[in-house]
Amino acid sequence: TTQNIEKYKHLNPNFYYTYFILGECYQKLGDIEKAKENYTKALEKDIPKENERNRIKKKLNELND
Repeated sequence: TTQNIEKYKHLNPNFYYTYFILGECYQKLGDIEKAKENYTKALEKDIPKENERNRIKKKLNELND
């Protein structure tokens, strides 16, 4: 449920991967706007590896097409 998804955010709200996972969950639920919102939030966080940043950008671009 979306309530459980939102609870997940509070476990580690400063970690990019939290928002990546939220984006994945919302995308699977068909809520594209919330998926994009969370992928964007992930990109605002520190991401240690460039390939991870590119992976998130790719996901976001796919949703914007």
